Amino acid sequence: MADLRFSYELLQNLIDTFKDVKGVFEGYGSSTVGSIGSDDPVAHHHADAVKGQEDQLMSAMVTALGNAQEGSQAVFDDFKATDGAGEGK
Repeated sequence: MADLRFSYELLQNLIDTFKDVKGVFEGYGSSTVGSIGSDDPVAHHHADAVKGQEDQLMSAMVTALGNAQEGSQAVFDDFKATDGAGEGK
């Protein structure tokens, strides 16, 4: 059976991507939304509803990315320890 060799640096960079993307979504989620440019109360009602849905989506995305980063980091750390303190390349 062929030996498997891992680049721990590359794997860690991939895991860190979850954290980076989470930060982007956190920034986007906290950004302000401009006016809808209409005095129509129906337009304002729908704009508020859409904004509420967008906020829920952003919150869920941030949570999912955080969970993915934490979970994959834990698995990576355990694997690295089992593999002999990260001696693989």
